[in-house]
Amino acid sequence: MVLFIAGACTAVRAPAGAPPEMPLTLLMDDPVADAPLLRAEWNEAVRLHRALIARDPGNGRAHYHLGYAWGQLGRFSEEIAAYREAVRLGVREGLLYYNLGIALATAREDYDGAIAAFQEGLRLAPDDPELWYNLGAAYLSKRDFARARDALQAALERDPDHHDARNNLGHALLGLGDRAGARAAWERILRTEPNNLSAGTNLRLLNQQEGHPPETTPP
Repeated sequence: MVLFIAGACTAVRAPAGAPPEMPLTLLMDDPVADAPLLRAEWNEAVRLHRALIARDPGNGRAHYHLGYAWGQLGRFSEEIAAYREAVRLGVREGLLYYNLGIALATAREDYDGAIAAFQEGLRLAPDDPELWYNLGAAYLSKRDFARARDALQAALERDPDHHDARNNLGHALLGLGDRAGARAAWERILRTEPNNLSAGTNLRLLNQQEGHPPETTPP
């Protein structure tokens, strides 16, 4: 029987930070409209970008930044619509597809749409470990363990210290029936980060399933 430990895998995620940071290269198109993004003034950013779009409806970057501001306000339908309009208008940036994929996965659980977005982002930024990680997380959410494994391994090739990717790799391997591989993934995390809650929980549950004593720890 394939063991899948639910509830202890790491979901699709946005970049670290509160709020997530936008690269400064994206904040150079309209200094007045973009300045509130730097200050995390999301309502003002929405107001100014809507005014900018009213003057210049074909400004794809303005739609992109409007979508980002909507997302920070929890207005996910508006966020997704703005990103899609930016794509329609020709904006081709890995981070745009990254943000679109995050919104589709987390707000709508549209994993097929998220996968398509992450894949398009990877065509533009093939060495971005976060795109690979989130692609793997989306596949894992669909229980497509083989594709999840491949994407998560690609993330780890680019960032060997990406603990969330390694944690999810353990889930993918477990879903494929590779208990030893799953154990090795979680033990490797705990060797460098002994208090990692996800890896510790997963290893403890695996030990219980396999009849090992609960105090079993990685060497």
